[in-house]
Amino acid sequence: MENSSKTPDWQQFEIAVAKFAAALDPSAVVRHDVSLPDADTGRPRQRDVVIEAKVCKLFPVTLLVSCKYWQSKLDEGDIDTFVGELISARAHKGVIYSYSGFTAPALEKANAKGICCCRLFRNEPPELPESLVFRVYACTPTFTISLLSPPKSNAKPSTWRQVLEMNDQEDGEQISVIESVLSVYERLEAHALDEMKNHPSTFPTGFVSDMEFNTDLKIIGGLAIRIGCVWKVFHADIKACLASGSYSLTQNEFVGDFHYPTIDRFNAQLGSGWIRIEKPPSEMEPGFCSRLF
Repeated sequence: MENSSKTPDWQQFEIAVAKFAAALDPSAVVRHDVSLPDADTGRPRQRDVVIEAKVCKLFPVTLLVSCKYWQSKLDEGDIDTFVGELISARAHKGVIYSYSGFTAPALEKANAKGICCCRLFRNEPPELPESLVFRVYACTPTFTISLLSPPKSNAKPSTWRQVLEMNDQEDGEQISVIESVLSVYERLEAHALDEMKNHPSTFPTGFVSDMEFNTDLKIIGGLAIRIGCVWKVFHADIKACLASGSYSLTQNEFVGDFHYPTIDRFNAQLGSGWIRIEKPPSEMEPGFCSRLF
């Protein structure tokens, strides 16, 4: 959005809408503040934004975009007025961007008339409209380990460091406790993430696995360890998230960029903007925009 103090807010709003539309389709011709002849009188009429594009790269279409930088929501009468503008402009499709939103009857009218009602976000928290909810989750694994039985050899480790640093030989190959533990853990963690990818509305599940080393091994024989994973779930504070793009209230669709709070990967707490969920839902709410970090 332009920051020039000489440019009125309503005009900056129109320019921002035009720039966003142009960014969506570089092949489209997007014109701002256009004068076009009226379909009935032939007299020039001012239009906020006109988009000329091709469907399937072949069929030309014209979209008329009206930008309303008003302090009040648009109502049914405003939709009716725009329908007249759409006809007089000979446009194939109409879009309205309202700075303050729309009343419920206005959205019903727009739906019936095939008009797309949108809200433009410019690096701001997506708190409005109420029908637009972004919920972003971050899941971090917590590694758990416990000793089920010590090795049967004379080795008497007294700390976890000593246990994990132990190694042995089997058939000429070195067996390391730490490498064995990490190998099993990484395999189980990858499986949990794959399961979540196959079911995107769910959270990754924790796991537990028991490891027991061959009793014939000289040093670590008989050592039994239980490893596991518990997932901590966080969600982003919506006020810490910034949206830049367009949301269609009639299509229930967001197009653009969504900037999440930064994640501190070296801290138990992810960082500012993230809130720990003590009892996460059984699955992510349908229709919410979610991401796993």
